[in-house]
This record gives sequence, structure tokens and C-alpha cells, in this order.
Amino acid sequence: MKKMFGRRLMLAICLALLLSVLAIPNTAQAATYPCLFYGTAAVNDEPVDAGTEITAWVGDEQVGSALTGDGGLEVNRFTLSVDLEPPAEMTFKIGELNAIETATFVQYGAVEVNLTAYTEAEVTLVSIAVAPVSVEILVGETQAFTANGTYSDDSITDITAEAVWTSSDTAVATVEEGLATGLTLGTTTITATLDGISGTASLEVTEVILVSIAVTPESASILLGETKQFTAIGTYSDDSIADITTEAVWTSSDNTVATVEEGLATGLALGTATITAMLDGISESTALSVVEVSATIELIEGVNIIPYTGATISLPEALTNIGPDGSGVVQIIWVRAAWTEGNWLYYNAAIPWGNLTQLENGRAYIIVVSQDCSWEIPQ
Repeated sequence: MKKMFGRRLMLAICLALLLSVLAIPNTAQAATYPCLFYGTAAVNDEPVDAGTEITAWVGDEQVGSALTGDGGLEVNRFTLSVDLEPPAEMTFKIGELNAIETATFVQYGAVEVNLTAYTEAEVTLVSIAVAPVSVEILVGETQAFTANGTYSDDSITDITAEAVWTSSDTAVATVEEGLATGLTLGTTTITATLDGISGTASLEVTEVILVSIAVTPESASILLGETKQFTAIGTYSDDSIADITTEAVWTSSDNTVATVEEGLATGLALGTATITAMLDGISESTALSVVEVSATIELIEGVNIIPYTGATISLPEALTNIGPDGSGVVQIIWVRAAWTEGNWLYYNAAIPWGNLTQLENGRAYIIVVSQDCSWEIPQ
């Protein structure tokens, strides 16, 4: 079979050359010469069918054509004869596809050229990546998602606007063109779909929660029967801060020493109690000491404070070295001044000996409480 094919091919080549040689040249034009091209044709590495057109080109001009399988050749083989004025560089087409191979025209020659061509592969969407992959938002807030598509040619494109967006639970959150809106507490899956390919992300809708509580003052001392107002400040998961004094549940570790309601503690007996504020399972505590005046001595005569704001009262130096038992003051807890009417004007938990500033006209009592004992001093 192969010998028969070879004979047929050589016979065709010789016949084409003979006819070209016997042709009478046109003296009015430049002389042309024959050349035979032969070989196989394949598209996408697959042999073409019989009857596929093979064309030869010089630049943009078609100079010859043939059909595969013609003249008893194998289905994907061809012979193509052209007459040209040399030299010429030949290109070829298999049907409408440009062949990769080229060939040089050889006068009276027979040139083998096995042609291959490829169709352009269709670029298809392979996968979708949705970002962010997982996120939390508050009820009423929005979150923008993006979708990037990876294609079969490894290119990546933002397909946020083209994709179809859905939420697995529209009661929790809705989504449109990648923008999700939190509606109620819960978790939903956000999906972007295009050309049958999908990518997903997780969205959790939460509420602002209390993270910590700060109680002020951090510690305090009061006399028997007196009250002290504590304040509770809450810090939330969105970093906001709010006064939660009235919402918090207040407790005292020892209700015989002090009770507390909405942050207002009342001293009932000598001792120390822990005051705690709690809300939503979060709590914070502070210490409250209840003390009493254990001794009263008069160190100086009562005097009228001069009648203008800004006057000062000097604390007597005797207080720095005189106690009821003559042992001296060990530690000053606090000093406060009060008018005769009981209207407190001055308080400081760590005041050194020195001056108190007048706030209004009248007479005042200065109370000094030390670690061991206290004095009430009319002025």
C-alpha cells in the first residue's frame, strides 16, 4: 500500500513539473516557475478530513489551493502546485486557520511541508473567590463583598457587578451586587454565581455587647450613716463607652457593713465591704470602708470666715503631732470641711496638711480622719 502511495505521489509531482516545463511562457510578463508543495495537514494536532482546502499565500495574495485526500491521497495529505517568480516566502492556511509552518519557493522544486493549525481555545470561568471570606457586622450595618473570577487562561477579573448575589437566609441579611445588609441576629452564607460557577463567604450578624465595666471611685471610705455614690462605666464591643450606673445590678459583699442601690452605698457598721456592679454577665468591684470618729478634741476657737470667696483656712500644725492619746497621727485618710448647716463643701482623699479654700460665707467644721482616730475641729 505504502509503495503504491509513493508511486502515485511521485507520478503526480513529475506530471505537474512536466506540464509546467512545457507551458509556453508569456513574454509580456516576468518569467514564473513551478513549485510543488506536498505534505499533511492537522488542526489541534488531529488529522483533517478529506476535502479540507489548503491554500498557499504570498503576503496577502492567494497563489494556489488544493484539497486534502484528492487524487487518491490519504485523507489528510495534499499536493499543491504554484507558479511564481522566485524568490518567494510561502504561508499556508488550513481552511480559514493560519498554519504555523512556512516554506520557501523553489523553482522547479518539490517541497514537503507538514502543516499544523490551532483553533483559539474558549476562555471559561473556572472559580470564584468571594472576599472577605468571613466577617461580622452589627444589625443595621452593611458589608461590601467582592468577587474575583479565575479563568481557564489563568487570568483573574473582578466580576462583582456581573455575578448574581444571594443570601442563604434573607431574614438574617440581604445582599445586592455584593453589598450585604444585616437585619437580625444570625449567620448566613453569601454566594456569588456566574456561568454556573459559585463562590461563598460567611456573614454573621451580631449586636453590640458589653465587654468590661469600670467602677469609680476605685476605693472609698465613709463614716457610719453616710452615703457614697459609685459610678459604673461600660465599654462595648464597638469601643463605645456608656454610663450604666442605673442599668447595672449593684451588690454589697456584706450588707451588715454597707448596702448599695443604683450605685449609692450607705454605711451601716464599721468594716469593709466589696461593692460590685454587674450587667450582662460582666462585673467589676471596688472596696468601701466604713469608719467612725473615735475622738473629738477642740484645738482652736471657732472663728467667722471672712466674707468673700477665695479665702483660705490654715490647718493647725498641731494636728501633725497630736492625737487623742498623745501618740500622734499615723496616716491621714481624708479631710473635709462642712458648714454648720451640714452642707459639705470640700473633700479630698489624700489632702496634705495645708490650706482649705473658702467656697462661700459662713462657719465651717473641719473633720480629719486618720488611720487610728479622728478629730472634729470647729472653725
